[in-house]
Amino acid sequence: MYSITSPPSSFNDATVKYEHLPSFQQWLRIGNPDLERNRANLLQNLTLKGLERYSSPLVLEYRETIIVQILTSSPNLLSLSLADLSAVLSPQRLRAALITLPSLRHLTLSSVAPGYDDSLAGILPQLSTVDVSYAPRWIGESMGFVDPFFLLRSHQHTLRSLCLDSVRLTAHDAPFAALQKLELRSVWLSDGVGSLIQLFPSIRELTLVDLHYTNPRVRFWQTPGRLLERGYLDLHDAHALRTASRAWQADAQAAASTAHGACRWTALRRLTVDSALALYSLGLRCEAATGVDSVRVLDTSTFAHADADRELAAVVPAVLADVRPRALAVDIPMRKCFEILGAILGPLARAPSVTRLAVSFSLGMLLSIGLADILTKLGGILRESAVSHLTIQVGKEQSADAIISPSTHVACRRAICAAQEFAQGHGAPPGLKCLVLELHFLNSVKVWHVREAGVWEELRDSEARRLIQAENMELSADAGFHSSPFRSGDGTRTAVSV
Repeated sequence: MYSITSPPSSFNDATVKYEHLPSFQQWLRIGNPDLERNRANLLQNLTLKGLERYSSPLVLEYRETIIVQILTSSPNLLSLSLADLSAVLSPQRLRAALITLPSLRHLTLSSVAPGYDDSLAGILPQLSTVDVSYAPRWIGESMGFVDPFFLLRSHQHTLRSLCLDSVRLTAHDAPFAALQKLELRSVWLSDGVGSLIQLFPSIRELTLVDLHYTNPRVRFWQTPGRLLERGYLDLHDAHALRTASRAWQADAQAAASTAHGACRWTALRRLTVDSALALYSLGLRCEAATGVDSVRVLDTSTFAHADADRELAAVVPAVLADVRPRALAVDIPMRKCFEILGAILGPLARAPSVTRLAVSFSLGMLLSIGLADILTKLGGILRESAVSHLTIQVGKEQSADAIISPSTHVACRRAICAAQEFAQGHGAPPGLKCLVLELHFLNSVKVWHVREAGVWEELRDSEARRLIQAENMELSADAGFHSSPFRSGDGTRTAVSV
């Protein structure tokens, strides 16, 4: 909570609820001729959020005026996040405010309704990171999926990172050639992977969650009721999507110098998908000599029926052959966990590119099954694989400051003992050289590594950190789509939360 008596140079970040804007405006001392006491000049990162369930038109108009005044009085803003945009700022007033922020680099807009296509045109020359999610202005209103190309077209050559939620993507002749990081959630693709490759030919990091397709050549699009009745995409439909995607890539490769432009991602290094089936549907084709650095599968329990593990086993080998990752990360559900472990990791015996593996379990799974049994299963599965570095992550879904019961502490101690016993010659595959156990909710990381003569030993914290960094073994606590906040010149960062 900020204080009216706080020294003016004590902050550069602020997170403010909309209902507190009047007091925040006063605290900023906007209009004070003494620039050293005008806090708005010092503001670098601003987040506005927390819209009430109902506000009268007069309140909304008053709030809109305050927002514009705050933004137009904060010329040094580098990062801005506006929640519930269409309910708090009109397209015209948003543009009027943003045009005064020439240094802005990061922009997050949530709940954007149609009508904002021209709000960013020709302004914000340094904008490099954008996060946009679309939604109707008010609850109960209907809205189709919006193509964000027209909102972002002025920044095709400056954007480096882009996150889109609830949009429709179609192929355009003008690609975002500088974009390196792309995150898509609840996105409709009219041309499958072709839409993405044409629009974003140079990406290095890609996250795909909840993709939808509108390709008329695919069977479930011809009879969409089938998909709604089942609630999941079956292997036959996924194969149809894959076939259509592969056909597009083959056609584009054959006519690489035509209007197709890019025909595959040659720079792609990190890939995150919600399911192995989604990745299979994309049918990505990597360069012959190289694959991607890492693939993370967020939900391995995609198939919600009796043949789940059989169909998963049919999909995973093709996926691994498509992208040939060096590192693979998978989240394992509690239901049918051993079957799914075998289905998704068994094919690693025929995937020599995968030398780094991260397996994530919930805290509930640790309490009900126990890490010793899980490691025994993993040891058998990985015996013929090329995996040399194994990371076990437990409880990513838990907050790091969660209150842990005594029984959970006991289970964690048992897990550490089980990992140590596994590493030191009781079940570890012969090719395994490093084992990492991360108990996320305890902020605890244990690392065992093979020294000379094949002797396992636990590493000290400093050694463990160096090894994890050198091997690029990403831990869940370090993972995430959005970049770190800006810091002030002296390396400190002081935030105001209202």
